[in-house]
Amino acid sequence: MEGDPIDGTGTPADPRVARTRAAVLNAGIDLLAERGYPGFSIDAIVARTGIAKTTIYRHWPSRDSLLTAVISHLDGGGALPDTGSVRQDLTIFLTGRVQMAHTRQWQRCMPALVEAAALDPGLARIISTLTARYLSQMQALLRRGRDRGEIRHDISLELAASALMGTFAFRRLLLHKNPTTTQVTAVLDMLLDGISPPARQPPPASPPPSP
Repeated sequence: MEGDPIDGTGTPADPRVARTRAAVLNAGIDLLAERGYPGFSIDAIVARTGIAKTTIYRHWPSRDSLLTAVISHLDGGGALPDTGSVRQDLTIFLTGRVQMAHTRQWQRCMPALVEAAALDPGLARIISTLTARYLSQMQALLRRGRDRGEIRHDISLELAASALMGTFAFRRLLLHKNPTTTQVTAVLDMLLDGISPPARQPPPASPPPSP
């Protein structure tokens, strides 16, 4: 296991490599949950998994790059939904993020990482990069909706994405309240009604003919 190569593109070359990759990322999540950001290190992952440091460095050239991968793994991922409806796509995307925020590992890791980022510029850059990635994904979903005529063309997609994601981040990280899937629907209803084009009004009825 120690000598398993890891594909440089991030795609596992075979099942053994997939297991190695998962072991490293899962160990990284466990370390963050148990020891926090200061206790996260490649040496600690080597000690926990028995995977050679050279194997880890073949794919993640630094502690920061590995930490970025671990946080991404913690927050889920996968292909963006493409249902043909911006409301449905956003519901699936945000519901997945909300469900992830309910897991014990996320609750133990992410708030502590955000707090630590206020004092560590390197971690702050990692958090900022990952946040920008999620916002970009949201913008992609919104852009599809705009192209289909479901969203007004004069709307800033960046601000719309920030408003949608920021609502849940604010509640979780500052109010310490877990967002719910019901709230996803409520927030989407409020915000999409404000950025959708006005409904077409039926033409006025013709007056009755004069007698």
